[in-house]
Amino acid sequence: MRPALALGALLGCAAPDADVVGTDAGTTVRRELGPVEPPAPTHRDPAIAPPASVNVPPPGLVDVRAFVPHVRLAIGYATADNFTGAVLPGYGATAAWLHPAAADGLAAVARELADDGLGLLVYDAYRPKRATAAMLAWTRATGREDLVRDGFIASRSQHNRGLAVDVGLVELATGRTIDMGGAWDSFTPQSATFAVDGEPRAHRVRLRETMVRHGFRPHDGEWWHFAWATTVDAPVLDVPYARE
Repeated sequence: MRPALALGALLGCAAPDADVVGTDAGTTVRRELGPVEPPAPTHRDPAIAPPASVNVPPPGLVDVRAFVPHVRLAIGYATADNFTGAVLPGYGATAAWLHPAAADGLAAVARELADDGLGLLVYDAYRPKRATAAMLAWTRATGREDLVRDGFIASRSQHNRGLAVDVGLVELATGRTIDMGGAWDSFTPQSATFAVDGEPRAHRVRLRETMVRHGFRPHDGEWWHFAWATTVDAPVLDVPYARE
């Protein structure tokens, strides 16, 4: 039996149709399953409303699609195609929310990247507290507490406050995912920003430098993870993305 099935057994999570970009059930292998969500056309576009199945962001968070130009979503935890093998509690819908300050910073990143024909692909943003608890339960159930020790999974996450985001790059013209030398949420040494060479390394460095320039702090061990560097008042939240 694959250990990734443990979270579903623990929490009774059902797997949806795998029709968005995601990750393979395991801790080191990831795969892309299909086209990502279409880009949001404008910055802070009031006409962009979440699908009927998605909650409206709670006070203190905003919808990334309405704030960040050209953004595409590939929310791995909203599908079973992530390291746990199950939809994480609190997800169940393809959406991404952030604190307004972080969303503004991400919008600035997107505008700069667009000048070179690049866009942002968001894998995760605000993360309900219950999802973090489920991750920790999975590590205990599968004997993978090393992932907590090694810093891949945190018991306290800036994601829970809407102040962290996991991102990659895409070509704006085609929507093609840019090769970053390793997939999002791959728990291997090769996930460290400078652990690869050639074009993938250049892509990682470009993403990192642009994110830092607009107010984010990188995670050296995860090329995709960035936290908002400025201290802001933002509580830990547990509001789910999907309507219940």
